[in-house]
Amino acid sequence: MLIKKAFWSSLWLILFTLGQSLSAKGLTVSPMEQFVRPGQSVIYFASNRGDDPIAVEVLAEAWTISEDGEEILTPTTELLAYPSQFVLKGHTSKRIKVGYKNRQKIDVEKCFRVTIRELPIDLNPKQTGERFKIYRASGYRTSFYLKPKKSTADIEIESVSLEDKKLTLRLHNPGTVHVHLIYPHITLYSDSGEAYELTDQKILNAMAGKNMHAGISRNFTLDLSELSIPWPITKATLLFTDNPYLGGKSYQLALID
Repeated sequence: MLIKKAFWSSLWLILFTLGQSLSAKGLTVSPMEQFVRPGQSVIYFASNRGDDPIAVEVLAEAWTISEDGEEILTPTTELLAYPSQFVLKGHTSKRIKVGYKNRQKIDVEKCFRVTIRELPIDLNPKQTGERFKIYRASGYRTSFYLKPKKSTADIEIESVSLEDKKLTLRLHNPGTVHVHLIYPHITLYSDSGEAYELTDQKILNAMAGKNMHAGISRNFTLDLSELSIPWPITKATLLFTDNPYLGGKSYQLALID
C-alpha cells in the first residue's frame, strides 16, 4: 500500500541524495533526454533490477540555468506525469507517460527536469514486525525539452577578459533552443603571431559540454595559470568543432593580460 504523499515528501527532504543520472538501489530509467512538441506526450521506462519492491515518485520542475551555471528548478503544473507514484516489484518495468498540457504553440524552447526517484523506504523489511525500513536512496534527473516549430541556436560573445591568467568569457544564446558547448577549440596568440593551441581537457572542461538554454547568458572561467607560455597573450580564437549549431564558426577574442 502506498504511503501518503506528504509523508513521502518529508522523508525525501531528509534522506534523499539526488545525483545527475545516478543509479538508485534497484532503479533504472530511460531515456535521459526527451524532445516534445506542444500537445504531445512521451514515455519513460522505469525498471527495478533488484529482488525487492521499491517505491517510486515522479516530479516535474521548470528548469533554467543561472549566469554561473547553477540549476534553478521550480515546481510546475505545465507537465502531467502518470502514474506519479507507484510501487515497482522486483525485476519488473513500468511505462510513465509525461506530457505538456497546453497545446498552444511556443516561439522559444521550454526546459524542464523530470525526476524519477526511488523513495528511501524498504517495502520488504527483513525484521519481524517492521512495516517498512528507511534507507538512503537516489534517482534519475532527466531533461525534457518542449520544442518550438523553428529551432535556431547561436553563441554571442558578450564580454571577454584575461586577468591573473584566468580567461573569463560571458556567452549568450540568442536562439530559440538550447545548445551544448561541445568540442570547444581555443588558440591563444601573441602580438607577434606566436600561437598556442589549448588542448588541456582539464582547463577546457570549464566550458566543454555545458548547456546554454535559449535566451540565457553564462560566465565561464578558464584557469591558464599552469600553462607555460613565454609571451604575453593578447588575442585568441574560439570555435566549436563538430557542433551541429556552432560548427565552423570562429570567434575572435581581443585580450589584454
